[in-house]
Amino acid sequence: MGKRVIISGATGRLGQALARSLIERGDSLVVLTRDTAAAEERLPGAAQYLPWNGITIGPWVDTFDGADAVVNLTGASLFGEGMRGRRAWEQLARTRLLATRVVVEGLESVRRRPGVFVNASGVELYGFTGVSDTPVDEHTEPGRDAYARGAREWEQAANEARTVEVRTALVRLGFVLDANSGGLPLLVRQYALRIGGPALPLRAWRPWIHIADAAALFLLAIDDERVNGPLNATAPEPRTNEDFAQLLSKMLERPAWLPTPGFVLERFVGTPAAASLSRGKRVLPGKAEELGYRFRFRRLEDALDDVLTPRRDSLLTSGPLHPEPI
Repeated sequence: MGKRVIISGATGRLGQALARSLIERGDSLVVLTRDTAAAEERLPGAAQYLPWNGITIGPWVDTFDGADAVVNLTGASLFGEGMRGRRAWEQLARTRLLATRVVVEGLESVRRRPGVFVNASGVELYGFTGVSDTPVDEHTEPGRDAYARGAREWEQAANEARTVEVRTALVRLGFVLDANSGGLPLLVRQYALRIGGPALPLRAWRPWIHIADAAALFLLAIDDERVNGPLNATAPEPRTNEDFAQLLSKMLERPAWLPTPGFVLERFVGTPAAASLSRGKRVLPGKAEELGYRFRFRRLEDALDDVLTPRRDSLLTSGPLHPEPI
């Protein structure tokens, strides 16, 4: 018998990938969404499509009673349109925090608590200050900059579910590679204009993950009771900014001759995303590998080939200026 899984934020590209996997294996999926008609069109096959606003409790909370899993993917995208200026991260972090709090409030309000709560987090938690080759895993302390503080607040809010004895998994996402969403189409656009190049500093790290592996790690968090606490959703082989740019250049057959400072990168991807892409840490998926998860895409070369090759020409000529949320 399949599981009953509730997802908020299922209409983003990652949410769609996860939802389809659940439906294909026979689970009963409940989608919480601001637009039920659009959700049903994007994700046919769910058991229910229920309205929610990510801020207040509504009738949707009844579906939590006795559910096998609740997954929260709600929140503005790091690469969202209009993410410019210092206040962009604060606004983004606030939307994620409010959504997390209302989901936890729902978990606390039902008589039969769900088996697991899986909450999306991010490698922002490790901070974007300094450049270091030191490996970072789930045991590493959070950073101290504004980005790390925002991510830590989401996780603290999610961890309130533990007070009512709900297993809680915190999936810390790296740079998700997908041709239609997130930051990759924006970087492709930069190369299409022939002003592509490595983000500065060149030695900073780019922890990445293919969207298929990202969705599969959410499935792992749902299914495996050993996933309790943080789970880094990053590939085992992060690459430096310089390496990433050279591989993308080769794949797109466009030069990567222009080192790109953060303020220039902001024009293409927004302020929070520019910090993420230019000053990342060497984040490793310690927990996933410890549990025996086998990555479909360990190497960046293979991941970029899978994501970009089918759509390379169309992306270079008319790539989306505003890609879908991840």
